Amino acid sequence: MQSVFTLDELFKACAVLFGPDVRASADFINYLKPDGIKAAYRKQVLTTHPDRALVTGKDAARMSKDFIRATAAYRKLISVASGQGSIA
Repeated sequence: MQSVFTLDELFKACAVLFGPDVRASADFINYLKPDGIKAAYRKQVLTTHPDRALVTGKDAARMSKDFIRATAAYRKLISVASGQGSIA
């Protein structure tokens, strides 16, 4: 079954993975490639994975929430970029 996402959901996912300064648009979403999404996700994982809390000195619970948000954003964007999801 194909997942369907609104542009607003995808814009928010872009802000999570690529940062709030990225100006996401429908063209930006359509331009995204799986490799670019994967690279942005890996960068987020390095800063949000709760296992790194001891190394970074950050709150593990907060990192866990941020990691879950990054993972959800990745799944939405990679789904659309790989053709398994669509835009409403």
